[in-house]
Amino acid sequence: MENVTLTLSTTAAEAAKAGVDQYGETTVTVRPSALSPSGQDMLVNLLAVRGSLNTGSVVYRAGLQFGVLPVPAVPTTESVEQWVEACAMALAQKINAREQEEIAGEKHLIAKTQAWCARPLEEIIQRADRWAPISPYSFAAAMETEVNARLAEAQKVCDAHNAEVTARNEKITAARAAAAERRSEQLTQWLETKASEGMRKRAVRGLLPEEDLIAAIRNETFAPLAELKRFERLTDEDVRRGLDADDDQDVDYVTRGAESAHDEDIGLMERIEALLPGATCTLTEHAGWLAEANGRDDPEVTRYAVKVAIKVGELEFTREYAANQGEE
Repeated sequence: MENVTLTLSTTAAEAAKAGVDQYGETTVTVRPSALSPSGQDMLVNLLAVRGSLNTGSVVYRAGLQFGVLPVPAVPTTESVEQWVEACAMALAQKINAREQEEIAGEKHLIAKTQAWCARPLEEIIQRADRWAPISPYSFAAAMETEVNARLAEAQKVCDAHNAEVTARNEKITAARAAAAERRSEQLTQWLETKASEGMRKRAVRGLLPEEDLIAAIRNETFAPLAELKRFERLTDEDVRRGLDADDDQDVDYVTRGAESAHDEDIGLMERIEALLPGATCTLTEHAGWLAEANGRDDPEVTRYAVKVAIKVGELEFTREYAANQGEE
């Protein structure tokens, strides 16, 4: 490499700040042969960035940095050559430090990736409507094979679960469709064989709501219990009267399972189950109290009912009858 001529420019302000008398442009010849191999590489890099090897000339401003060190305020051949060498050394240190950081970072990433690969499968699977593997946010490139293998294991578990869910949902859907078809057939058959003439005429004209048809089937179902007294729910007036409260006081209610029964209640339930085979009876307690009450021991007005539940084909009915227990 031929000697390189560098032209460096220093302003009066920069010279004053550096405490030197010389400012303006200064031409310095740098001898590549006097530089170390790393210094020569640095000079080549400087020329590639700031100048041209063809002309061998480059202009710098004092105080500016080429990545690592400032240009000498008083440029001479020796100081510039020393600057180039210092830049080369500083750059090498920077590169080495960066490489060490990258090595440390890669080791840390490898450790994190190893820890991720060691996690139980259930911890790397997202359980939503459909299960899916959860890929690591980042992983060491050197462990891509291990990561992909772990994800493949998780995917097999997800696929098996999703297939089970799909099959179960299809089974449920099919069962619901079959039940709906049976229900439709049940309503149609009852309409054709048991409905009144008026209901059938309404149905022909499309004027028979389904709820009317179901209400008629419910009444037919509970017909054997027609002589029993139907349960009458508590009213605000019942509660206020029972608690000797003012007419403007608010009332709250709750329905709960009874905790005890009288002989008459058991007798009533047995009678209902005999009159209506297939029915199940439960004793329920309806309670009302003043809304402003906040203690468990505050007075209540209670009324008991026998809740009768029965399934008729695809229809499920409930109805409550007055129990003999308790007083308001």
